[in-house]
Amino acid sequence: SRLQGWVCGSYCIAMHQLRVLTGLAKACPAGLLQVPRSQLAAAQVQFQRRARPYPLARVLSQPEPDRQGEHRQDSESVDPSASASSSGPPEPGKQRPSRHVAVHVDQDTVVDLATLPVRHIVRQVNLHFINLWVPLAWSWGEFKDGVQLAYRAVHDILGKGDLEGLQGLVTESLLEQLREEGSLHCPTKEGWAEPPELRIVRPLGIFTAFAGEGPAGSGSVVVRVVPLVHLVEEYRYLGEADPVTLRRLQKWAFEWQVAEGGATSGWRGCGLGRGWE
Repeated sequence: SRLQGWVCGSYCIAMHQLRVLTGLAKACPAGLLQVPRSQLAAAQVQFQRRARPYPLARVLSQPEPDRQGEHRQDSESVDPSASASSSGPPEPGKQRPSRHVAVHVDQDTVVDLATLPVRHIVRQVNLHFINLWVPLAWSWGEFKDGVQLAYRAVHDILGKGDLEGLQGLVTESLLEQLREEGSLHCPTKEGWAEPPELRIVRPLGIFTAFAGEGPAGSGSVVVRVVPLVHLVEEYRYLGEADPVTLRRLQKWAFEWQVAEGGATSGWRGCGLGRGWE
C-alpha cells in the first residue's frame, strides 16, 4: 500500500508539472529556440504539405558555405568572411560545397520539447509497472538502440520506393494502410538525384506509452511506445548541385504484442507519425 501511495503521489505531481510546462510552452515565443525568424518563417511555409512521406525540402535562401572539418550543428547563419579565414582557400579546381539548411519548428515542437522530461519519467514508471505483468523485458537503452536501427532501415526502404521491403519491420495493418493510400514516393516521382540520406537519428525520450487489448477476440495484449526522435536528413535533387539538410522532430509508434499463450511479436512500427502518413 505504501508503494502504491508513493506511485500515485509521484504520478499526480508529474502530471501537475506537465500541465504547468505545457502552459509555459504554449506561451513561449519561437525565438527561445534560437532559430532565426526569417528561417523559421520560411520553414513553416515550406512544411505545410504534411501529407507526403518525404516533405520536399526546397531552397529557402541563399546557400551558405560549409566550414571544412566541421559539421554544422545549428541553423544560425555563418559569416562568410570568418568562414573563409578559418578554413583557408579551397583546393585548386574545386569549389567548397554549399548547403541549404531547413528547420521544421512549430508550436507543437516547442510543447513537445518542453514537456518531454516529465513525460519520459512518467512513461518510464508506467512501462516498468507494465513489465511486471507482461513479458516485456523493458530497457530504455536497448529500446533506444532499436529505434535508431528501425528509423534507418525504414527510411532507406521508403527512400528507394520499396514498399514490400517493410515486411516484418511494421505491422500488417500499417503496411496495408500504406498500400491503400499509395503514399510511397519514389526517387523519380520526387525528383531526387539519389535516395535521401538519414544523417543523424537521436532518440530524445519517451513521448507516450500505454498498454491495451489487442484485436478483438485475439486475447492478446499490445504495448505501444512513441519516442520523440531528432532527425537530420539530407536531400539531393536533380539539377541542383547543393544538398538540402532537413532538421526536424519525429514521432513514430512502435508496438510489442503478446499473444494469449505468451508468445511475443517483438517491436514493430505501427505508425509513421506526422509527415509520413
